[in-house]
Amino acid sequence: MLINLSNHPSTKWSAPQKKAAQDQFGQVIDHAFPHIPPAWTMDEVVTKAKEILNEIKTKYHSDTAYVILIAGEQSFVVAMVDLCRQEEITCYNATSDRIVTENSDGSKNVKFEFIKFRKLI
Repeated sequence: MLINLSNHPSTKWSAPQKKAAQDQFGQVIDHAFPHIPPAWTMDEVVTKAKEILNEIKTKYHSDTAYVILIAGEQSFVVAMVDLCRQEEITCYNATSDRIVTENSDGSKNVKFEFIKFRKLI
């Protein structure tokens, strides 16, 4: 099972990303990524990461084995991955190609094309 801890609900993923998740992990469960105020200290971020990890462990402790897909505010991601490592919970991120088209007015259109899930060390 893949727990999607991001601001990107799996219902809005591309067909290739949904298929890769199903093939690699089976079931996908969305878990909302928390709001991390920019004024927080790192201690506050770590406290929130511990809270979210405890929520996940409590909710899924008796279910099948799970991994966590994580994407979001960088300091929270670092804290969460560190805590998961300590608990021997595997984390992944989604990789993508960033396709940029520059318009004549100088604006840009950006599209992300899913490539694969990468296991975080």
